[in-house]
Amino acid sequence: MKNVLIHIALFFLALTSYSQSASLVSDVNKIEIGDQVAMSLRFTFDANINPQEIAYPTFESNQTLNDTLEIIEAGVPEIKMTTDNQGKDLMIWQQNFVLGVYASGKVQVGPFYAIYQTDTILSNVTTLQVNAPELQEDQGFVGIKDISTDPYTFWEKVMLWIKEHWILLVILIIILLGSIGLAIYLRRKPEDNGPKVPEIPLPIQWMKQLEEIEKQQLWQNGKHKEYYVQVTGVIRKFIEYKYNIQALEQTSHEIIDSLRLSSIDSAMMNRIQNLFSIADLIKFAKSLPTPRENEEAMSIAKNILSAEIHQLDSKAKKN
Repeated sequence: MKNVLIHIALFFLALTSYSQSASLVSDVNKIEIGDQVAMSLRFTFDANINPQEIAYPTFESNQTLNDTLEIIEAGVPEIKMTTDNQGKDLMIWQQNFVLGVYASGKVQVGPFYAIYQTDTILSNVTTLQVNAPELQEDQGFVGIKDISTDPYTFWEKVMLWIKEHWILLVILIIILLGSIGLAIYLRRKPEDNGPKVPEIPLPIQWMKQLEEIEKQQLWQNGKHKEYYVQVTGVIRKFIEYKYNIQALEQTSHEIIDSLRLSSIDSAMMNRIQNLFSIADLIKFAKSLPTPRENEEAMSIAKNILSAEIHQLDSKAKKN
C-alpha cells in the first residue's frame, strides 16, 4: 500500500512540474498468485496538443502481455481536460484495466509508453509482490476419491422433472389433444365442392309452381295481370337456367332478341314467343282475355317445361 501512495504522489507531482508525464497505478501491491489487480495508466499533455497526434498503448480484454501477465478486462480509454495548481490547462488520457498475474515473487508491470512527434513518454514501473500458496507436505499424497454414483434411478429423475415442470407438461398435453381433435374434425367434415344440386330438378319445381298458380284461380277472380306476371315469371327463370340470359331483368322483346343469338331450337322459340305475345297483349293492351287465352297461356308454359323435363329424363336413362 505504501508503494501505491508513493506512485500517486509522484503522479500529482508530475502534473504540477511537467507538461508531459505518465503514471501507472495499482490498487494493491501484494496479492496471491492467480489474483487479479485493478490498474490505471495515465498520460498528461498540454491541452493545446491534438490528441489524434499521440500514439497511446492499446489494451484489450484477454490480451497477453508476457508469460506471467494477462489483461483480463480492459476499459474504454477516456480523455478529459483539467488544470494544474498554477492554472495551466492540461489534457489527461486514462485507461483502466484488470491484470491477471500467474507468477510468484516480485513481478514488475510496465513501463508503458506513448509517442508524441519525436518524444517518448514512459510510465513508471509498478512492482507487485505475488505470494504462492504454502504446500502442506506433511499430509503426503491425497487418495483418489471413489467414483460417485447417481443416487436417482431413471424413473425417479422422470418423476422429479414432472414435479418441477408439470404446468408445462399440462399445456403441451392440451395443445396435443387440441391438434388431434382438430385434425379428426377436419377429416370428417364433408368438403364443400360448390353449390349443392337440388334433389328435385329445377324444371320439375317450376312445373309445380305453375300448378300452384292454377290452384289460385287468379284470372277466374279477375286478377288477369297478376296471373300473367306469375306465369311468365316462371318461364323467365327457366330461360335464365337454360340459356344463361338475364331474363328477369329484360323486357320480353329483349329476351326474344337474346334467344335468337342462343342455341334454342325453333319449336322452343315459338312456344316462348307465343307466350310473351299473349302476356304483353293482356298487360299492355288492358283488354280482358278470354278463358281460352288464359288456358292457352298456361298450356304453353307447361309445354315449355315439359319439353325440358323430357330431355332430362332421356339423359338420366342414358346414364
